[in-house]
Amino acid sequence: MNEETRLEDHLFTGYNPNARPVQNVSDVLVMKFGMALRQIVQVNEVDQVLVTSVWMRQYWTDTNLLWNASEFSGIDVLTTPTKKHWIPDIVLYNNADEKFGGMLGNPLSMIYSNGLVVYMYPAMFKTSCTLDIRFFPFDQQNCFMKFGSWAYSGVHLDLTLRELTPADTSNFVLNSEWVLVKMTATRHEVRYGCCPGFFPDITFEITIRRRPEFYIFNMIFPCAMITAMTFFQFYLPCDSGEKVSLGITILLSLIVFLLLLAETLPATEDIPLIGEYFAGTMVLVTISTIVTCIVLNIHHRGIHDNHKSLPHWARRFFLHGLAKVLCMHKDITSDNEHNAKIHPHDSDLHLNVDVEGRSLYRLKSLNSTMKTVMAMKNNSDEIMNKMLEQLMELNEDCKQKNKEAEGRSEWQQVAMVIDRLLLYIFVVATIMVNMVIFTCRPSYSGEIIG
Repeated sequence: MNEETRLEDHLFTGYNPNARPVQNVSDVLVMKFGMALRQIVQVNEVDQVLVTSVWMRQYWTDTNLLWNASEFSGIDVLTTPTKKHWIPDIVLYNNADEKFGGMLGNPLSMIYSNGLVVYMYPAMFKTSCTLDIRFFPFDQQNCFMKFGSWAYSGVHLDLTLRELTPADTSNFVLNSEWVLVKMTATRHEVRYGCCPGFFPDITFEITIRRRPEFYIFNMIFPCAMITAMTFFQFYLPCDSGEKVSLGITILLSLIVFLLLLAETLPATEDIPLIGEYFAGTMVLVTISTIVTCIVLNIHHRGIHDNHKSLPHWARRFFLHGLAKVLCMHKDITSDNEHNAKIHPHDSDLHLNVDVEGRSLYRLKSLNSTMKTVMAMKNNSDEIMNKMLEQLMELNEDCKQKNKEAEGRSEWQQVAMVIDRLLLYIFVVATIMVNMVIFTCRPSYSGEIIG
């Protein structure tokens, strides 16, 4: 029989692992507690669960496990399974897993000759953590891990903090999505309504900060590019027939991004910052589609509204005042050109009329021809009279068609001016939405651990 076997027989013969290792029942067993955070494995936003890999460290003195090292060949430390001796029932109060232990592998402990028991083991814990998604994806979260005895009150088992680094982060492994800002440990004493006395606990506060680069590149940047496509909605000609369909396509694309965001975050009443950004851009795109329909109605007003002419105030405001402000005066018909087309000179009348998109009438120096015909009227026959009547009817018809064409052109010019104005307004509104949303981004100070 070797010395370790003989030492185990000496220590555990007649030892009761279920009894608290104190000399007197009234004595308080003091246990020192510490934890080393190894890794942030996962943060589940939907279920609001923090998964961590830790190294647990517990220290207490067992008065029933004392020996003289000189009597056992100088053996000062004995490593043995924890099932052979008493261990405290320390559990994670805010556990989110089916199992309360979280222990990995077979637990072993180290027992020193002075009765000191060192119980250290790796564990994987799932902790319930209330996440504040208000500033997602620029958020910082504070999660708590509360450890304490489930059965022993403070008069039987007193939890204290380990003197040397109770919250150890020296072996922390970096996470691809989260950075560790800090981890602190605090002792509390809480009284519960179920049981008499107070129950001490050790609470670790873990502060983590999200790395936003992934969400900026995969969600915010594509959304900004899609929103920028709305600028071309105002730049497309009204006759292209694609203005409204472009706006609807952009709106549907933004809805897809919003659905992807909804699958990532929990269903809470708090609207995340990125959600406000998506909602703001969707409102802008919706408004742009609505006003595009109004612009198209104005563009075709001269055709479908019984060839209604443009009011004088609208001509002055849109085609002269607003067009100059928007630097579009070169594309707009001036008053002189407008009057020349509506009331041409007698000596030189030029009429360009599109009849059903197929024929183009050109009539020049019509009044000169009519004067010649009038001079010959006294000597003309019935045929000449009919020719005169037909020429007069043609003259009036050409004037009417020219007036209608000029009216349609004016409505189209008004639509073009409104389109350009809306383009500038939308650019400014988009910049303002981006500035307002991202100026709400919180600024964090202080160093990070990893």
